[in-house]
Amino acid sequence: VALDLLPLLLDDLETNNGANHEELWKRGWDDAMAGWNSIADGRVKIEQASAGLVHVALVKEGAGAPASLSPYALHRGLKEAGLGGDQPNAVDRVLHCRAVDGKDGRYRYEYNKPGYGWVSRLVKRKPVASVDNDMLIRELNAGKGGSWSSGGGLTGICRTSAPGDIGPSELLEKLEFLESEGAR
Repeated sequence: VALDLLPLLLDDLETNNGANHEELWKRGWDDAMAGWNSIADGRVKIEQASAGLVHVALVKEGAGAPASLSPYALHRGLKEAGLGGDQPNAVDRVLHCRAVDGKDGRYRYEYNKPGYGWVSRLVKRKPVASVDNDMLIRELNAGKGGSWSSGGGLTGICRTSAPGDIGPSELLEKLEFLESEGAR
């Protein structure tokens, strides 16, 4: 059925910019553009945070940033920062950091593999190092930093289920240590 609609969809894209079939693409497009705009205007900052055994990109999501950064916007942001999967400084992990409104020094975190990180063998991109999710969650819950639980989807490693009082730099050091210990 979908293939039967393809000529109509392509014609609509060429003649009406897809207006007759917006329900199929508009929400995803708007999410991707909102995410990219938040990167372009600085509400979301992407930087290389670690170049040890595991390369980590820190994604600081500021006030006014979308509640969830589109994976398409993140992919483009990583490429623009020189941290994409086919670039020399490709990252193995992405740490999303969002300050909790009105709570000085309290943060919510998500620690993920990059979007292509669920694939174990890639042709053009750097392979992503494996991770012991359970060990990370156990060790993060044993110290300060909030309450941690399993991440979601194909790329999620772990996330805070409640805000923590550990800052991004301290958390990055802890994650780098835990991942280097887990690799032994």
